[in-house]
Amino acid sequence: MKDFNGKVAVVTGGASGVGRCLAQQLAAEGAKVVITDINAEKLAAVAAELNGEGSSGSVEGIACDVTKEESVQALAIRSSPSTAVSICCSTMPALALPTCAALSGTCR
Repeated sequence: MKDFNGKVAVVTGGASGVGRCLAQQLAAEGAKVVITDINAEKLAAVAAELNGEGSSGSVEGIACDVTKEESVQALAIRSSPSTAVSICCSTMPALALPTCAALSGTCR
C-alpha cells in the first residue's frame, strides 16, 4: 500500500461494512482517519474499537448525514481544522462527488 503515515482520510459510512474496513486499513497504514455515519452511537463504538487495535494511525468519529449539505459542510470544517484532507472515500456512490467536493477546499 501507499504510505499513508500522517495523512488525513475521511471515510463516509465508516461505522460498518466497507467503510469500516477502509478505515481500519488506513489507520493500520498510519493515517489519521475521520469516519462518518448517521448513527453516532455506533460510530463512537467503532472508533473506540479501531483505536484499541494498536494501529500507528488514529480514528475519530464525526456524525454526519451526507444527504444534507449543511452536515457535509460541518464535516469539512471539523475533519481538518489544522491539516488538509488527503483522502476522501465515500461508500455511497451517488453522494461521492458532492461529499468529496465539499471537502475539496481542505484537500491537497
